[in-house]
Amino acid sequence: MISHLKKYEPKRNEICTCGSGRKFKKCCIGAYSSGAQERAFEKYNKGLYAEALTACRHHLTWYILCHNAHTVPFLSSGTKKSQDLLTIDIEALADLVGLLHRCYFKTGQSEEFPSTLDRLANAIDDPRWRDKVVYLRALWWLLDKNDRNSSFSAVSVVDIESCKDPEILTLYIDVSFQKQSFKITLEILDRIIENTHKESYKLQYTVLKGIAYCLINEVDQGCEIIKEATDNYQKLSDENRTPYGDHQLAHSLHILGEFLGDGNIVRETIAQYEAILHDVEKQGYTEAYAAVIKKSLGDCLSFLKEYHEAVKYYQESLRDENVDLTKVFLSRAYVNLSDSESGRGLLKSIDAAQFDENSHYDYAISWAILATHSLLPEDLETAKSQLKQAESNWPLFIGQRDSILIQLLETVPKKPKSAIKDLVRSLNRYVSLNPNLFGVGINFNKIVEDIDRKHAR
Repeated sequence: MISHLKKYEPKRNEICTCGSGRKFKKCCIGAYSSGAQERAFEKYNKGLYAEALTACRHHLTWYILCHNAHTVPFLSSGTKKSQDLLTIDIEALADLVGLLHRCYFKTGQSEEFPSTLDRLANAIDDPRWRDKVVYLRALWWLLDKNDRNSSFSAVSVVDIESCKDPEILTLYIDVSFQKQSFKITLEILDRIIENTHKESYKLQYTVLKGIAYCLINEVDQGCEIIKEATDNYQKLSDENRTPYGDHQLAHSLHILGEFLGDGNIVRETIAQYEAILHDVEKQGYTEAYAAVIKKSLGDCLSFLKEYHEAVKYYQESLRDENVDLTKVFLSRAYVNLSDSESGRGLLKSIDAAQFDENSHYDYAISWAILATHSLLPEDLETAKSQLKQAESNWPLFIGQRDSILIQLLETVPKKPKSAIKDLVRSLNRYVSLNPNLFGVGINFNKIVEDIDRKHAR
């Protein structure tokens, strides 16, 4: 029943509550409802992005009207329950606007999202909501525009020292790690873990803490943290686990296995990814999400040196979604199968200028692997050139890059085969430690997780 919300509706010719910029009579009038939430998540996960966008707008309108009708009057009581309800509203509405962001991106309307945020800026009268809007704008700069400097400028408006919002803090770390000491990074990560209520997020952020240690070459301590986080998540009951959390578990096990060089853990990871892929196909989720999982399976199989199977999964991933970074890893599998021609052809087909620094690092490593196999002067020169351009601020990767570059500079076609084999072996170890491990970790191709049931009205 929504009759009690009608007095809180905008007038027919006023701008709609959902932030679309359209008049209410041409947008959500007569269509907003609580049930639109479930439809929005379901449609998005199945790749029906235009329908998901409409459903998301309808649910946004319903939620904001409920906030005005119930929470705002309740706040006058000054009770803890009223403040708890306000917190729930802020978190739930931010989740919905996050989904709205994904829908705008997927429907090619990304440029409209900032103005939508402007119209939603006063949806809740609370500084925490205004910080959420700042965060969503900074996220748009990072994901839609690939502009880290503008994202950092945007999120820096928030008082980070007092902030307890896990999403804001995670984004801040991602765009500012070059500017922060390791000590501050750890302090922020601990604050994130302490303040997140979702088990999937607790796993994700604790693993990020472990990765942070690994990236400064404290691999033993980092792996202990990652292992404890994965063990804790695996002990949860089914009702406390989610599809997003299970994906984070597989990703975390993958990282742990590769850092430790433990094939048994990586095989366990493969089983996790296969189970996820089964659910993806059963639920009819998007091909783009299936592509992410198949690429991950290819990475695991490459680590285990099962390159024929890895090639199969990389090719299936590319059939689902044509992604250049997947081609970078497919090229490595080809080269390790002694098919340097196919590997070289893939690398030459890629416009590396469109890569961020992390992906460019992966691209440079692939050229290095090719060069050590072929020993052709042109491949060696290209590999050296790409490695010189590869940037990283983490000690782990700086050391890797410089070591590889020195070895390549010393490599000539007449170098003893045993030395070349050692270099190839070390390069394939470096493959598993690519710099994409640390960061916000948000991918528009992943499934979205339904709003926590605690947030349901």
